[in-house]
Amino acid sequence: MRPTSVIFLIISVLVACLGVMLCLGAVSMAEERGEELFATVKQEDGSYLITKYFGLAEGEEPDPSSSKNDTKKMELIFENVDVTIKGGSEVNKIEFYNFTDGMFSYKASVGGALTVEDLNGVMKMISFGTSGINFKGFRNLLFYHEYNKLDRKVIVYVTDESNVNNIKCSVKNGNITVEDMGRPCDFTLTAEEGDMKISGIYKTSSLSVEAKRGSVTITDSSLYELSVKSDSASVDVRKTDIVKTTEIAVKNADVRYDHEGLTFDGYDVDIKALDGKLTYNENVLLVPEIVFDGAPDEDPNKQPEDGDEDKKDEDKKEDETTSYLDDVYVPNSVKIVCEKGNVTVNNVEPKQNNVNTDVNGGENGGENGGENGGEEN
Repeated sequence: MRPTSVIFLIISVLVACLGVMLCLGAVSMAEERGEELFATVKQEDGSYLITKYFGLAEGEEPDPSSSKNDTKKMELIFENVDVTIKGGSEVNKIEFYNFTDGMFSYKASVGGALTVEDLNGVMKMISFGTSGINFKGFRNLLFYHEYNKLDRKVIVYVTDESNVNNIKCSVKNGNITVEDMGRPCDFTLTAEEGDMKISGIYKTSSLSVEAKRGSVTITDSSLYELSVKSDSASVDVRKTDIVKTTEIAVKNADVRYDHEGLTFDGYDVDIKALDGKLTYNENVLLVPEIVFDGAPDEDPNKQPEDGDEDKKDEDKKEDETTSYLDDVYVPNSVKIVCEKGNVTVNNVEPKQNNVNTDVNGGENGGENGGENGGEEN
């Protein structure tokens, strides 16, 4: 090694040691004065908490009564973290437990998109990008060993008055919980290893779930569309009204689906247990397959044909700009395909106080949820 390199190395070590001493001194002084040196606050149970408020302008104080909510889309990307999304909250905020300020990326764009990404690991905390160096300060590395021993979790609180209409959450190894979401919102949830529990969500246009291992439980909700893809995660759907489309595809796990209705009248049904047992209304079917077209012969909302051919031609000319989709009746559908595993399907009496007639939908399903949801159920 060249002498110049040795000199610079020694200087770097000295500067680092000096930085450590200054940080420790600052910590001691802050404790004596009762001041918080870090964004992370230690809780009584020994955990560490960072709170971020979203939907607010820079420097604006959180106000539960404020109608200003700028955030419309949220994307949450984590590795070994349990994530909980709670609706009906008093203020829009995200709580990070057992994180330092440099262990996650928090980016809010002008267009109302908020992206939160996991940066666990020293090398991720000191990363280089097109916008420069991502580093929140040497002090965040001092007690990294303490944070790293604790289980991390994130809790997202959303008010019913917020503008959030689309939430994507991806977890590599952890549980995802969504509960009491009473405002229109589309959900896309992905977990490689962990359980998903979705309950008490209403006015939701679409719920898309993809799971590899664990379990998926959906209950006490009202949805416009449901899509579940699973490798080895069991799927359980109960006490949930789905206005339009239900699609569940499982490779190697059991499926339980309770249909909110005493029959499948008006539904296209395609339920198959390719290599397993199919139980329908507590009866085991010898042929593990239910397929029938429950759609009516024509759209029940279609107007009676006018006997005057000339009048019909005139109407046709006037409506040439109308999309052909307006005249196509799309029936409700239930499609469940299980490659290896047992499928249990029951028709149950619809639960009381269902709010499916007020399904307004989120970003992508607002038109369908609002216009069709109440008419067809």
